[in-house]
Amino acid sequence: MPANPQRGTIYLKPNNSSGTNQHDEYLYDFENQRWELIGQRIDMVEEDPVFSASVAAGITQTDVNNWNSKQDTINDLDVIRAGAALGATAV
Repeated sequence: MPANPQRGTIYLKPNNSSGTNQHDEYLYDFENQRWELIGQRIDMVEEDPVFSASVAAGITQTDVNNWNSKQDTINDLDVIRAGAALGATAV
């Protein structure tokens, strides 16, 4: 949630526990200085036909998780190991 919420703005937060495209709606209560859950949405469905036909439409939450936990650096030994696993030989 943003550090400086705007008065009257509803913020959406993904609810990954449901296993659906559900998002929780939150509103910041300035008087009590806290976030309040005000509802839930399940209408977060992509309907753009151009996007739906693209490769990006196939990116899943698992793909995102794997990308976020990827190795940050690759060294020469990693490249050699990968090549050997594919059957490459040194020349």
